[in-house]
Amino acid sequence: MKPVLHDGSSGTIDFSRGTRIGTLTDCISCKVTEERNGPYELELGYAVSGKYYDDIVNGNVIVAVPSDGVAETAFDIYRVSRPINGRIKVNARHITNRMRYCMVKPGVIDPRVVYVEKYISGQYYGDARSLLVNETPFKVSVPGTMTTQSITISKPRTLRDLLQGSAGSIVQTYGGEWKWNTDGAVLYANRGTVRTDGITYGKNLVDLKQEEAIENTYNAAYPFWASDDTTVVGSIQRHSSATNSNLKVMLLDLSSEYETAPTVAQLNSRCQSYVNSNCRGVPNVSLTVKFAPLWMALGYQDIAGIQRIQLCDEVPVIFEQLGVTTSAKVIKTDYNVLTERYNSIELGSERLTAAKAISRLSKATGVSLYT
Repeated sequence: MKPVLHDGSSGTIDFSRGTRIGTLTDCISCKVTEERNGPYELELGYAVSGKYYDDIVNGNVIVAVPSDGVAETAFDIYRVSRPINGRIKVNARHITNRMRYCMVKPGVIDPRVVYVEKYISGQYYGDARSLLVNETPFKVSVPGTMTTQSITISKPRTLRDLLQGSAGSIVQTYGGEWKWNTDGAVLYANRGTVRTDGITYGKNLVDLKQEEAIENTYNAAYPFWASDDTTVVGSIQRHSSATNSNLKVMLLDLSSEYETAPTVAQLNSRCQSYVNSNCRGVPNVSLTVKFAPLWMALGYQDIAGIQRIQLCDEVPVIFEQLGVTTSAKVIKTDYNVLTERYNSIELGSERLTAAKAISRLSKATGVSLYT
C-alpha cells in the first residue's frame, strides 16, 4: 500500500474520512523503523515536482503500513528538509507521541483500586481519573494481571512519559512491551510470538561483532568475594553442558551480593545458580539481518519466512560451528513501505548481571537464594 497524506490540522486521530489529501503514489522512498519500547518513526523521500509537494508540511499526517501483516497506522510530520537535488526528506513520529501533550498530576496509581487501562481511557471517574490534567483521545490498555504494585507520581509528567519513560514509568515498573496503534497503545507481557524460522550465523547476516558474540560465550564461572582486607574464593562451577574439551570459564565477582564474607559453600552455591541460568555455552546474540532482493526466488525460502516476523518475536539463531542454537528477540525493524519488505531487522538478547539472574531465578522457583 502506498502512503496516504492527510490534513492534520483538526487534531483528530480518525483518518477514515474527511482528512484525506491524497495517495503519495509518486514518493521516491518510504520506510518505517520501530524499536522495542522505543522510537517509532516514518521517513519519506519526495520530489519537489510531486503532486502533493506543497501539502507535505509539519503537522500533516502520513498513514502507512508499518510492517508485514500489520494494519496501517498514522505518523505526524515533524520535519521537512530543504530541497537537495530536487527532493526532500520527510520525518514523521507515530501519532501516539501526541500523548506528550497530555499532562498527569502528582498522585498514586493503585491497581488494587482501578486497572490502569480504566484510569487512562476515562472509564473510571474516581480519584485516579482526576490525575489527568487534560483529556486525551487515546485509549491505553494495561492488563490487570500485570499491575501488581502502585506507581507514585511525585511530580507532574506527560502521559507519554508515564507510559514509556525511564524511572517510575508503567513499562519500567510492570515490564512488558508496548504495541502502538493509531487509537492508542496496549502493553503486553510478551508482544511477539516464538518463531520457528531460523537464522544461521554467517548466512544473510551482517554484523561487525559476530565474532565477539561467540568469544564472550561461557559455560562455567569462577566466583570470588573481596573486601578491602579479605578475599574468599570459590571453585569453578560448570553448566551441565560443559565438558573438559569445551570449557570456557568467566570470572564472577559476587562482592556486591554479601555485606560480610560468605563461606566457600555459599559462594559456590550462588555461582552455580548463576551458571545454570546464564552460562549455557550459547552466544548472547546481537545481530543485524539484511535481506537479499531475491528473497522470493529459488534458494531464498529461508529468508522468505524471516521476512514475516514481527517486532518482539523470538527467533532461533543457529551457530553451526559451535553446534548450538539460541534464540533472540527482534528489537528493531526497518520496513520498506513501497516494496512491502523489511530492509533489515535487529536481534538482541539482554546480558544479565549476577544480581539480575539470581533475582529472576528466585522469582521463577519461589526459593530465596539470599538465605
